[in-house]
Amino acid sequence: MARIPPQARATLARTVVELSSGPMAAREAAKVGRRRCTCGVGVVLAAAWVICGASTCDAAPATGSPHHTEYVRLIEPFNELLHKDPKAAVVKAGELVQQARRLARNDQRRADAFELLARAYIGVERYRDGVPLAAEVVRIRRLADPIDQELLALALDLNGTLLFAVDRFEEADASFRESLLVSRQAFVGQDLRLAQTLESHAEVVQKGFGRTHYVIELLRDAIALRKAHPLDAPGKLAETLEELAIHELREDEYGAADGNLADAVTLIRGEIQRQPDREETSAGLAQMLVMRAGIAARLARKDEALRLAREASALQFRSEEHTSELQSLR
Repeated sequence: MARIPPQARATLARTVVELSSGPMAAREAAKVGRRRCTCGVGVVLAAAWVICGASTCDAAPATGSPHHTEYVRLIEPFNELLHKDPKAAVVKAGELVQQARRLARNDQRRADAFELLARAYIGVERYRDGVPLAAEVVRIRRLADPIDQELLALALDLNGTLLFAVDRFEEADASFRESLLVSRQAFVGQDLRLAQTLESHAEVVQKGFGRTHYVIELLRDAIALRKAHPLDAPGKLAETLEELAIHELREDEYGAADGNLADAVTLIRGEIQRQPDREETSAGLAQMLVMRAGIAARLARKDEALRLAREASALQFRSEEHTSELQSLR
């Protein structure tokens, strides 16, 4: 397998804070605008890595771990420092690690400190230095009593990210997949939070790792969860359907992509009826219609392609920005 390209390495560094927060800190991630998402921002290494949805996520632990609240209080200010000054974050985390070495070997606070330093190392692209730290975080999280599944999932994400960055791809994939299994346990009965986790994983995997098949798998699972709650955040479901369609088109899955776009269009039309003055939503509809027109043309469905194209062209916008965007899509 080819070595990870420089652009992907840079993406890992830029998105570290997102992956580092998790659902419980997505609200803080949204404050500093580190993710693009209609309902908020978040992936942990993608919280922009492992999660999205500031409007639906809160700081309450999914697993009820007594250590969880202490972890959140520590991580939130550190994430802001890491975003503003990665080098200063390395110094701060290094100090915390020195203090933590006095603790018992399996103390969860020790894992907290190691995790912060590993994240900081990603921020300054010292990936190899972060690998043993991340492995130690995973080891300690596994020994918690009770195990905090959410923190274990975050640790596995961190571990997978660093392993990928040093070209240990199979180990990285195994760590990411275990993280998803643990997340499913952490969010049992919390479908929307699990959907956010899957979407965040997909965003990070695509931006940093380029695994299109894996991204499609994640997004399909997330959509199934969201469809079980159709009245909750239909706009976000439409966004995820569109994102999935884009990846399916890259794999020449035209029929699947068109079906997902058709579902997204139905949802977006409902959003427009509820909020007719939001031009951003209508602009999204125009984009979806143009994409569907392109698929129809590709499948030699000429009449359908023309109908969809005319439907998109008929949309009217007050702002010049949206008008020019529609013209560029034609």
